Amino acid sequence: MKNLLLFIIAICFSVRITAQNDGSLRQFFSVAAGWRMPFFGSEGRQLTDPLLSSSQQGAIFTLGISSEIKKHWGLDIKCSYFEKQNWMSGMEAELQETNSDAFVTVYPVSKRQKMRTWGLMAGPSYHKNHGKNILIGNLWVGIGNQHRQEIGAEVKTRGTHELETWNIQKQTENTVFGIYKNLFSITAGGKYIRMIGKSVGVCAGLDLQLSQRTADFSVTQTDEITGVSDTYMVNGGRGGLAVIPSVGLVKGF
Repeated sequence: MKNLLLFIIAICFSVRITAQNDGSLRQFFSVAAGWRMPFFGSEGRQLTDPLLSSSQQGAIFTLGISSEIKKHWGLDIKCSYFEKQNWMSGMEAELQETNSDAFVTVYPVSKRQKMRTWGLMAGPSYHKNHGKNILIGNLWVGIGNQHRQEIGAEVKTRGTHELETWNIQKQTENTVFGIYKNLFSITAGGKYIRMIGKSVGVCAGLDLQLSQRTADFSVTQTDEITGVSDTYMVNGGRGGLAVIPSVGLVKGF
C-alpha cells in the first residue's frame, strides 16, 4: 500500500507540472462518492457471492486526477475504495435459499466485520470544454485487491434436531508486481463538471464497470449429528457487471 500511495503522489506531481507548462490545457483533481449497483450474469448467483466484490452493492469513494495532455485528449488516474459492512447477511440469505426451513447464523472466522476493496485505474480520456461546463469521457483499466474472508456458518433445520456446520476457507492468492491480487476491471464512463468558481467546481459521473474476481474457496459441510463431512471447491472467478453513479467536488489547475 505504501508503494501505491507513492506512485499516486508522483503522478499527481507530474500532472501539476504539465498544467504549469501549458496553461491552455485543463487539469482536474476530484473527490467523489457513489453507489455501486451490481448485476448478475446468466450463470446465476453462487453461494460465495457475498464474498466477492462483483456481487456487492454499497458506497464507493474515489480520488482521481484528469490531465488534458493534448487538446481534447488526456490521461486519467483514479483510486477507489469500497467497503461493505453487512456482507454476512448476504451469506445468510444465500444459505436460507438453499434450505428455506433453516435457521442460519454466519460468523467471520478471520474476525473481520467489514469487507474492503481497493482499486487503481488508469486510461485515456476525451475532454470537451465549453466555458464553465466540461464533459469528460473515460475508458479505465484497473487492478485491485479485496481482502478475502474466511467464514463459518451454522444451519439448523426447523422442527428437527438436524444441525449442519459450514466452513469456507480462502485459497492461495496470486500477486503480480506486489500490487495486483484478485481483481481486474475495465470501466467505461463519463463525468460532467460545472465550475462554480475560478478553480473549484462540482461533478457528476456515471460508470459501467466489468470486473473479474479471481477467488477459489474450500467449502466443508459437516452434519453434526452423524459427524459426516463433505468438502468441495467453489470457483468464484467469474465476471461481474456494475453501474456506479457518483457526485463530488473538483479542483481545477
